[in-house]
Amino acid sequence: MQALLARCLEPLGATITIADNGENGYKLLSDEPFDLAIVDHGLPGEMSGGALVILMHDKGCRVPFVMVTGFAGYEIPMVARGIAETVIKKPFDYRALRALAKEILERP
Repeated sequence: MQALLARCLEPLGATITIADNGENGYKLLSDEPFDLAIVDHGLPGEMSGGALVILMHDKGCRVPFVMVTGFAGYEIPMVARGIAETVIKKPFDYRALRALAKEILERP
């Protein structure tokens, strides 16, 4: 999925950085500024994507997070608490994801 997401977002002219697990995602988000983070809830490793986003939010990270998940009902608490910008359920339309990313990246 990571390679497909990268190809999907390349037309936006964005620099794509990929973390293969929650721990690497935490390090990247802690060390570098990002304009958008698309995070799969089911990241491998000890830290899930959901745990990563909650931890970063609690640490004051205000990167817009778009969560990707196959879990039903997951979107309501993440968005309602202001932790995630939105939650996209798998399977999803890559064109719709690109349009969403474009809209977020073009915000003032």
